Amino acid sequence: RIMDTGFSQFLLMPFVMMAMEYDGPDGSMKNAEVGGLQAKVVVEKEDGKVTETQVMVLVSERILVNGEGNEFATLDDVKAYVEKIDLKKLAALAAKQKAE
Repeated sequence: RIMDTGFSQFLLMPFVMMAMEYDGPDGSMKNAEVGGLQAKVVVEKEDGKVTETQVMVLVSERILVNGEGNEFATLDDVKAYVEKIDLKKLAALAAKQKAE
């Protein structure tokens, strides 16, 4: 998914609290870098098994790119999926729109 957050504080909360990370029996949220941009990696678990993996990338402090995978997708799979999106071009489009 690619979403224009419109600077919504609710949607940007994981990035506003960039230092926040957690790791527990039900999953984890960690800081990462994807395509040279700040990202969050969220792994959800049930009974110790991974059920969902998300990679969220914030582009130009406004555009949220979210890749998700189920229990059959590894974190590397989801990251590779998100990296197939031209994040630099998306950033350039956001900057152009901001300038107008």
